[in-house]
Amino acid sequence: MKILLLNISNPISKVRILLPSQVLTNKSFNMNLYKIEFSHSAPKDRKFGIVCLLLAKNNEDVFYWIASEPIINNIPLFNNWKDYSEATYCKETNSFVDKNGDDIGEFWFDNDINPEYFKERMLRLKGEMNDDDYDYSNVYYGVTLYGWSLIHENIKNDYSELKEAGILFEINS
Repeated sequence: MKILLLNISNPISKVRILLPSQVLTNKSFNMNLYKIEFSHSAPKDRKFGIVCLLLAKNNEDVFYWIASEPIINNIPLFNNWKDYSEATYCKETNSFVDKNGDDIGEFWFDNDINPEYFKERMLRLKGEMNDDDYDYSNVYYGVTLYGWSLIHENIKNDYSELKEAGILFEINS
């Protein structure tokens, strides 16, 4: 039996690598390794950390994975990404509205002051925690934001790149 473990000397040694089911079943494509991060901000405190490492095909897969609010180590990644990604821009009210036509109270605009849909903005910024325009004015109880960064591209199904980089090692038992 082969067991894959994170390198204990690595500073992210307590972080799990999540393997989507397509990695285990499809031998024909390469994946990328992403670091899923968080920042939690409250009036008197701010913390940053790593949620997990994720193998995914591209940034869009990472976005959808975070939007699905997965549970990692019994802790759900609560966010509004799914709802926000379904919002549409209403020219008449100059605002974003949900599927019922109600104003969601959020505005996203690109650098040219054009409306920018949430999903496209998150793909461009690689998460809310990387959004310099995020409004922290109403975070009395705190807010947790998520983001991601690419660690390594084209991970083969045998994970040889992760092993060579010292991120993952194999134990034969």
